[in-house]
Amino acid sequence: MPRLSVIGMLFSHSDCLTTVESGEKNMMMQHDPFSWHVLGTAFVTCRQTGRESRLVDKAVNEWFAELSQEEREMFVETIFTVLNDSKAKTNSELSANLFESVARMLKSASRLSPKTKNAVLKTIQLLVKSLIDANFSTN
Repeated sequence: MPRLSVIGMLFSHSDCLTTVESGEKNMMMQHDPFSWHVLGTAFVTCRQTGRESRLVDKAVNEWFAELSQEEREMFVETIFTVLNDSKAKTNSELSANLFESVARMLKSASRLSPKTKNAVLKTIQLLVKSLIDANFSTN
């Protein structure tokens, strides 16, 4: 995974990952494997992820611990549904057509049931609280 990763933290255990250097500074674009540094026949690796990624990892773990299994499933399924409705197949497509992709995602989100909207909003509020708490606890 790239040095600055957020989504990868949601689906992986950080102790099982290899962190690679990327020539991209943009967090989303660091997922483009063509931006990853190579030396000889191997990727250039880092000892750890970036500070931002570690903060997000800590916050996400605390946040997920506060959610029920049903809330986790609903959140992840909703996020993937909304992302899929962007019609972008890659991070590069999402970034290249950002305005159009965001418009499609907002339209998709507007079609969610009130129950799902409330659950996702509650989940995002918990995530923001966890991010704030994680940031303040490291300063």
